[in-house]
Amino acid sequence: MRGLIVFGVIIGLLIASWNYLFAKGGLIRYLDAHPDTIGAAFMIYNMGRVHDVFGRKTKALSMYQRILDQYPDSRYGMESQFGTAKCYQDLKKFKEALAAYEELLETYPDTKYGRSVRKNIEILKSR
Repeated sequence: MRGLIVFGVIIGLLIASWNYLFAKGGLIRYLDAHPDTIGAAFMIYNMGRVHDVFGRKTKALSMYQRILDQYPDSRYGMESQFGTAKCYQDLKKFKEALAAYEELLETYPDTKYGRSVRKNIEILKSR
């Protein structure tokens, strides 16, 4: 019985922590207030990926934009630029998507996304 109570308390704390950190934006507020936090770019980029995977494109876009604005030289810059362009495309904001893809090629000419980006640019220009 005692173990069950401890287990319940632990689960309750995990749910409350998740709710504060992610659902209510606690982690983002913390990182905005402390931008030099080690791993901040990593955390923000991965929150963007999670939102992207779950179809919350507007939230994913805001995470990718944070990377581009606050940590443009981080190792997540190129991926965030691609994520930005893809989210715009998924949101049917084709003009913004085209601009983001073109900026990706300009900023990162040797991008690993080169073939995909060029194909998407071709498709968007033909609209």
